[in-house]
Formats: sequence, C-alpha cells, structure tokens
Amino acid sequence: MTISEQIELLDRCLHNRSGDFPCVSPAGSDANATEPLSFIDAIRLIDRERNQLSREHHSGPLESTILQGLEQAKLLAQSQPCPVLAITGLLNAGKTSMVAGFLSSFGQARLLIGSSNQQGTHRFVLWLPEAWKKHLELWSSVMKQLQTVFGTMPEELATDPHTAFRQYNGECFVEREQSASDSITIPLVATDANLDRWGIGLMDCPDVQTGIVNHAKHSYSSDQTAPELSESIADFRTRMLERALKIASAFVVVTSANSIQDESVGVILNAADKAKPGLKKILAVNRVPRRYSTSQIALEIGDGYRAFSLWRVYMAYHFDGPLDRHRLPNLPATIHTPVTDVAFPVFFRIDSTPTVQPPGEIPLDHFLLTLGSQLDRSQLSLELLKSTLISLQQNCRKAWAALDEYAKECQRRIQRLHHTIAKATLSISLDDPRTKSDSTYPALRLQVSREIVNQVADSLERTAPWWALPSRRLARWSDQLRKLANGVTQWVTLPGWISDRANATSSWVRSRWRSGEGGRIISSNAYGNAIRAVDIHQDLISDDRVVLSNETQQQIERIIERFQVESRTRLKDQQLDEYTREIWKRMSWRQRLWTGVAPAGLLFAPLLAVVMMPLDFGGTTVLVYASMKELLFAGMASVGMAMINSDQMPQIAEQEAAWQQLSDLFAISCDAFGIPRPAPDTLPELTVGASKKKLLTSGLPVRHDIHAMQRKPLLSIHPDFQVQLDRVLGQLLSSFPKDRQERTA
Repeated sequence: MTISEQIELLDRCLHNRSGDFPCVSPAGSDANATEPLSFIDAIRLIDRERNQLSREHHSGPLESTILQGLEQAKLLAQSQPCPVLAITGLLNAGKTSMVAGFLSSFGQARLLIGSSNQQGTHRFVLWLPEAWKKHLELWSSVMKQLQTVFGTMPEELATDPHTAFRQYNGECFVEREQSASDSITIPLVATDANLDRWGIGLMDCPDVQTGIVNHAKHSYSSDQTAPELSESIADFRTRMLERALKIASAFVVVTSANSIQDESVGVILNAADKAKPGLKKILAVNRVPRRYSTSQIALEIGDGYRAFSLWRVYMAYHFDGPLDRHRLPNLPATIHTPVTDVAFPVFFRIDSTPTVQPPGEIPLDHFLLTLGSQLDRSQLSLELLKSTLISLQQNCRKAWAALDEYAKECQRRIQRLHHTIAKATLSISLDDPRTKSDSTYPALRLQVSREIVNQVADSLERTAPWWALPSRRLARWSDQLRKLANGVTQWVTLPGWISDRANATSSWVRSRWRSGEGGRIISSNAYGNAIRAVDIHQDLISDDRVVLSNETQQQIERIIERFQVESRTRLKDQQLDEYTREIWKRMSWRQRLWTGVAPAGLLFAPLLAVVMMPLDFGGTTVLVYASMKELLFAGMASVGMAMINSDQMPQIAEQEAAWQQLSDLFAISCDAFGIPRPAPDTLPELTVGASKKKLLTSGLPVRHDIHAMQRKPLLSIHPDFQVQLDRVLGQLLSSFPKDRQERTA
C-alpha cells in the first residue's frame, strides 16, 4: 500500500467513511436514531461543548488542527515527487555551474559563478520547483521544515541578480556589520520553473574549503592565524553540511579532474556518511581534458574510491579549446536547455559497463539532468510528510485523551442522573411522614394504575360466592366496556345507571383523597419539584422559578401518561384472590343482598373515581399512590363495609409490585429526559427504611421522547477505536525510513 493510500485509509478512519471505524455512539435520546459518530464528529462536538477546548499555543480547536494536518499530509503525499540533490565539492570545482545546467535563464542569471573567493558560495541555497510555491500550505510547511533543520527561518533569494550575488557570498551581512560567517546558518530559498520539468530540487552547498579568509569578515578569535581560521571555518561548515544533508535524497561531490586524488574529497564523502548513513553518494568529475577517455577516468575513480561505496559516477568534459570537440556529448532533443552566452558542463554517467565514449550515443537516463526521475521521493518531502504525520498522531492522541475524559465525564453524569431520577421517584412513592402515623401503612405504596384496578376488580369477580351470581353474569358485560375503552378518561367514566348512592360515595372518596386523607396524589408539578429538589447540579431542570416551565411540566406529564398507558405490573393473582375471597366472607347479609344485584366489577366504582383525579385537576395527569388497605377502603365504602385490621387479612406482596412500578417509572423518566437506561448490573441502589435495595430491570420498551430535555450530549466510546487508529497511524509512520537517531536507539 502506497503512502497516499495509507493516508486515504487514515482519512476513512478519522471520518468513518466506510462505516468500519465508529468512534463513539450517542448515549442519550438519539442513541437508536443516530448512526455512530466518527472521530472528527466527536471532537467537533466536544470542542463545541467545552467552548473549543485545548487551545494550546493558540493553535485552534483540536478538530481544525487535526483536519489541517490531514489535508497537509494529503497534499504532501500527492505532490509531484521532487528529490533534493545536495551539491558540494572542492573550491572552484564547478558545482554552481552544475546547478546552472538545471535552471532556466532567469535562474541562471542569479547564480554567483566565478573563480575568486568573492564569487564563491558561502551559504546554503535551495532551488525548489516553482510549483511548490503555488501551494501555500505546502510552501509554509517547507519553510517550517527548513527552519527546523537549520535553526533559523530561510531567506528568499532576491530576483535582482546583483542583490542575489551579495546574498550568495554573505556580503550583505558585512554591510549590516554582521559577521559573514553568520550567514551560513540562514539558508537562501529560490524557485525555478525548469525544476518542475526535471522533477528535482537542488541544494547548492557552501564551499567547505574557504581559500584565503579575511579576519574582519568572520567572528572567530583574532588570535588565530589565517590557516587556523580557515580550518575553523571549514570545520564549522562541515558541521552545518551534516545538518543540511538531512533533507537530501542524494549527495553530489564535484571535483575537477586534476583534484581526483585530493584527500578533501574523501573528507566530504565521509562527512556525508556521518551525517546520514545510507545516503546515496555521487561523484561528479568536472573539466576532464578531452584527451582522456571515459574508461580511463572510470578506471582511476574505481581504484581510488572503492571504499566509499559510490552510487553513481558522472563526468563532464572541459568545453574550452578546439581539440577533440567530437568527444563533447550532444544532448538529446528531448532535453531542452536554455540558450545562453555561457556554456555549462554536461555531466553523464561513466560507471556503467561498458562505458560509453562520445560521440557514441549516451542513453537518456545517463545524463545528470534526468537524475530526478531516478531518485526516491524528495527527502525534504518525506521529512515534511513524516513530521506532519507525527504531529497529526500527537494531536489525535491529545484529542483521544480529551474525548476519553469527556466520555468518562458523560458516564459520571449518567450515573448521577440515574441516582437523581431514582431518588426523586422514590421520594414520591413513600409515605408522607407528615400525614401518616399508622405503622400498618407500607413504606412503599402501589401506584393505582389501570392494570392494578382491573386486576383487583377481576379478582373480586373471580372470588364472588354463589349468592353474587347475578353480579357475576353482568360482570362480563362490564369487562367488555373496559376493553372497548380507548383512553384513561373514557375507561373511568362512570355508567349513568349506577345508583346515586355509588356516585355519591365516589365523590366522597375523591374529595377525601384530594385532601390527603386517603391515598397520595402526585401531580406533574409535584414530581418536577421532587426532581429539582435532588438535582443539585441542575442537570435536568435548570430554571430556578417556583413554578416549573411549560416545557418541563409537559415533559413530566408525558412521563405520567406513558406510565398509565403502559404499566403492566400486577399483584400475584393467587395472593390477591385469597385477599378478596376473605373480603367476601366478611360481608354482612345486608351487604350481600346489595352486591347480589350489582355487578361485582362496578362494586369498585368508587375506586375508579380515584383514577378520575386528572379531571379534578383540569385535565392534568397525576400519579395516584395507595396501600392495599386504602384501595379496598375506597372500593368497599359504597356498601358500607367497615375496614378490618390488615393484620387479620392474608398477606399480599404489594411491596414487590410497588418496587417494580417504581422501577418502571424510573425507566420511563430516563427515556423522557434522553438518558440511557442503566445496565442491569449498574441499576441505582436506594435506601428504604433501614435497608438498601437495587431497582429492578423494566420490561417496558425503550422509547425516547422526541422532546428529550437532556441538553448536553452524552457519548459512549467504542473501545476498539483507539486500537484501530493507533494501528493505522503506526503502519503509516513505519513506511518511512528511520533516521540515524532512531536506528541507533
């Protein structure tokens, strides 16, 4: 897989484009309706929620930083491969002339070419493709990378030739009363359109040999002699060369034919090995007298440079003089060079076997001008790309740490919300200690749901004795009425033919319960206030008004309405039948005569009046809580049955049903507020009296309210995403050759 393909895989990973890399899932109301979020979407979300977290070094939100790094990596990977060829050599060997052969006439005009020390190259000058500068992000990255390598920001080479010459040899520094030796640390950068065609960048390196130096122009000790000063400068330039070679794809040492045996050539080649082991080393012999054949030069170099592991050897004949001009190679028609008044050397390979001798035809790829297509991708580009990807990896890790912390915060908030809702639900389900002192009342009350009322009425009908036979026949008709009903209020509407006595009793029961003398009535406002009382972080209800907002009240009304419609919690039929059977036994003969002609189901009509409480509250939905004793008192009041002590009745596990009802109300409330229900092993534990007990799992379906009020998004991390991201980034970075320090480690 190519680097471009791996970066594309990274893009798919960060954006989850293929659907194989989900990062987080909404943990709230949108958990079922929304696809898992990508890494970028998740970071964008927490950037927004945390007011653009992590503005380290004013670099902007993590999302922008990561996307910019990704786009920059794509640009670097897709840009035209452009190897950087570092060119150095001995003094006056003609290395700048070699550079000139690659440039347009405009570029050549800015080159400082000459034989004197004043015309030497005393700075690193990078000639890069013109196309690079057209991409602002790419060019900015190149400049930053050069700043990293050299330690200072590059300076652009002037377009004016005279100014460019002074930049080349450091004279501009002397004019500013600075040492010319300082100039070597500030690279010059220029672009040339011809390099787009050759597909190569050039680094014209300073002369390592300095010639005769002027003390006044250099910031070294005045106690040094000229040779010592020259050696100090050469040593400093060699160290700078070692640093600069980090961005090179190949290294050319230019020497003249009469300096082939100069030991300085070996010193420079060794410096390249020291700076960057494995760097392709090229020897280019310039100004070869035409009386020597290519095979002679190749043989001499082969004998003297065998230990240096040269990758290529090039030579160029001296182009002055009338003799043997037939040995000057002719450039192929496909290689166009600028027409100028100055002749530049033409370098061609002589390390192949057999060696081609002009005027023999030289293969196109043997000319130095075509070297760009034969080298690996630019080391400068590779270093830029690698640096960009390392930075991207670091930013992704920062983002992941922020996302992980946010997800953990979400889990803490979810647990807090669970306990808040559970406490509020428990608080409205318990006896009110201000109104109840009878120890026979259970700590937790039943909610008078439609299911419970139906079940008690049915149990009374099932256990009715023989003398209640007329009632049992009419019970089937009463049951059909209940099944035909569509809503709560329709179901609880009392039939008009019921006796005035039953209606009067119903009104009495309802008025008694409204005043708090019987069961407990919880309105939506009361439930909302119960939530607000324990919601100390204002996660659910943020307004401080005495009266709840319409939005909050409507939300809680929907909770109660859904509970009334969907609650299916039942008492145990066997226990309930024992209970109601005992009630029938304890009826007096007068009571039995009345119930013998009234349907047993309608015997509980006063109890139904309790469920009609919403009508008394102007249509507002309420929760009605009552113990079994209070339910039966309401049901039997119409026949004047005196209540007996509950201890004398069969025991019924109403606490279990009440606990399940509380758990169902808790689950519905979580749905309404856009909070995920807890897993069975993480259900809240509540204290009731002296004991602690966990809520039960609700069997009601998860149905999130479209008006869910949970404002802050809740995220749940996919645990394997970090492994996938690290794998993709790791494989991508492993595609790059390790630098010397990494190899040593």
